[in-house]
Amino acid sequence: MTLVAVSLGTNKQTEFHLKKAIFLLRPFIEDMSISPVYESEPVKFGGENFNNIVFGGNTELTLNQLVRLLKSVENQYGRNRSAQNKSEITLDLDLLFYGNEVTEQPLSLPRGEITENAFVLFPLCDIYPSQLHPKLNKTYSQLKAEYNNPQQKLWTINFHWD
Repeated sequence: MTLVAVSLGTNKQTEFHLKKAIFLLRPFIEDMSISPVYESEPVKFGGENFNNIVFGGNTELTLNQLVRLLKSVENQYGRNRSAQNKSEITLDLDLLFYGNEVTEQPLSLPRGEITENAFVLFPLCDIYPSQLHPKLNKTYSQLKAEYNNPQQKLWTINFHWD
């Protein structure tokens, strides 16, 4: 079993897409933890505000299997990475870490957005505050305390999973 964390963002039919992604991925991640839901303004493009969470737990899937599964769920719900209009995103599922793996293939891990974006770091810290970042050798709680980007607006919202 490998401990994993996944970032999930959506700004289109947000309640539906958050619930559907968790429903579809829960069978593959044991002891799943889910952060509170955060709302954030879009970064790097316009559009509606995003709802973001981080979820994680233990998986028996290999790194490649998990990456394929996440992309499959995105595709199933209309994620179009080649679309010129990036202001509407149904599901953005990004693997943040896979155990202590540090790699560039099949994707860069741990994911760079962990230290760049509050909408990734803050919910990650909610579920794994004492977990060490495999490259920086700091806990996610330490990284959150050091985070300083007042441009990114982020707040928790009430969300009912039932």
